[in-house]
Amino acid sequence: MPAGTGSRSLFDPFIDAVRDGAFGGVTAADGLYLLLCLTFLRRHAPADWEAIRHRAATGDDYAAEALPRLALAAVDRIVARPGTASETSASRFRPRSMRVVRHTIEFSGRLRSADMAVLHEIHAAHAGTTAKAHHTPAGVARTIARILDAGGEAGAVYYDPFARGGELLGALLQEAADPRSMTVLAESPYAPDLRLAGMRLHTFGSPLRLTAGHPGYGPGHALRGAASIVVANPPFNSSIRYEPPPGSGLPFPPPRSGNYAWVWHCLDALAPGGRAVVVMPYAAGFSPTRQDREMRRAMIEAGTVTAVVALPPNLFTGTTVGVSLWVLRSPDPDPAKITFVDASELGEKNSGTRRLTPQDRALITGAVAGATCRLSVVADLDTIRAHDYSLSPGEYIGAEPTPEDSHWPRRRLGDLCDIQVGAWFESLRRARTGKGPVGVLYPRHLTRNLDTADAPTIAESWADGLNRYRLRAGDVVCVRTGAMCGPILVPARLDGWIASTNLFRVRIRDTAVIDARYLVHHLSRPETRQRIRQRSKRSVTTSMNTATFNDLEIPLPSLSEQQRIVSTATEEAR
Repeated sequence: MPAGTGSRSLFDPFIDAVRDGAFGGVTAADGLYLLLCLTFLRRHAPADWEAIRHRAATGDDYAAEALPRLALAAVDRIVARPGTASETSASRFRPRSMRVVRHTIEFSGRLRSADMAVLHEIHAAHAGTTAKAHHTPAGVARTIARILDAGGEAGAVYYDPFARGGELLGALLQEAADPRSMTVLAESPYAPDLRLAGMRLHTFGSPLRLTAGHPGYGPGHALRGAASIVVANPPFNSSIRYEPPPGSGLPFPPPRSGNYAWVWHCLDALAPGGRAVVVMPYAAGFSPTRQDREMRRAMIEAGTVTAVVALPPNLFTGTTVGVSLWVLRSPDPDPAKITFVDASELGEKNSGTRRLTPQDRALITGAVAGATCRLSVVADLDTIRAHDYSLSPGEYIGAEPTPEDSHWPRRRLGDLCDIQVGAWFESLRRARTGKGPVGVLYPRHLTRNLDTADAPTIAESWADGLNRYRLRAGDVVCVRTGAMCGPILVPARLDGWIASTNLFRVRIRDTAVIDARYLVHHLSRPETRQRIRQRSKRSVTTSMNTATFNDLEIPLPSLSEQQRIVSTATEEAR
């Protein structure tokens, strides 16, 4: 395959050679990283590239090991990356021979502009095996840049506190009319990523400052209140040391989760009138813990949130986790309405992941900008308060109460019932070594006819050790993980059975307050199931934790009214 075609197969022989040990024990990602460095030098520092090429042509096998390090050092000098080349895993290169190095250098010299975007994508795919290495997909980066619509005002300061490969800042600079008039600050504690970001951003000609280290220790404090635009795709739940500035009115982020600390750090860096977009996990928008709810309340009441976009799951290589974009601004005494966009069903399949198409990106950016769209809704502050400061789009889109329950008091499910996750898989696997009279209920059995003919059974002696997972007649059972089917009311014939891993057992505390049949009716309603699905999205597979299910609100009329509703629904279903 000739160079210049932008074909992924062009790189297959090189990747195969690296995997076969051409450079020692390094990974394919390391080999592609070196190739990126050499190609960068060929285009932006041809004298350095020629010097390395000459040494490869004249040197023997003993000198081969030094050349990758020379290439990295040359890149660092050009992009002004702090630190030394030895900080990167690429310094582990042990070329089999100088011939291998020569072939790699010559290959880098044949690559053209059309090949470079593909090389970045392939490297990101091979590097994306940990949360700290998930590079931001191009479609997501372009969407963020279009949402911010920065335009490139002269003198603007762009900042990314966890720059990864520079994808977000690069997308912003692509949208700028004159990138050279911008100042760009990229920060990362990981030397290879910082070098990669430097190479990507150097091509735009903007004044660039790379900072090695962690936010909280780096430019965030010196930058406080100075950034025009902040973008971030931080590692989820990775704590950073951050304290809100005195007088900010912001509470301390929860010690167990760094998600809000990253958001606080980005807000702290914004100049008056500045804007930011931060990539956040789905669950951060509706986490029911008191501390997380307080974080959201403080942000919303301070007027810092302008939009939230739920993106499709499976966008990132190496993970299926679903994410949202939080669109922020510097604090404002007049809290704005918030635009909620549910784009979770958009995207098309792309080599095992999903990607946002140009049409998807246009739909999302238009909705955030205020265009009328089936995917979005604008909520005022009173509505958001009524939803307990949730920042989950699914809470607002298509979630209007029906006339029959809009005036009833609402209670948390956890205040009405005891919720128990089913027995863990390993416990059931051991228990199934012996047959017996006690059945085990699985999600596949939650059909309309409750067909349990194929249900496995276990011995009573094993079941005694699983008593906490036993079912009683009158319990409600629904699916916790996987397809959201059910729920069902446990009949007398299943009394004493065991609930399996992917199920919730819901046991009503006071039957004088809520009727089990009414609870099944409410949990079966399309509106409720949609809300459960929205709160269950972690990835391509839905999964809800106990705390989130406890937090589900139930409209609670009188017991007689509950019974009337169930009776009416039963008659209508016949």
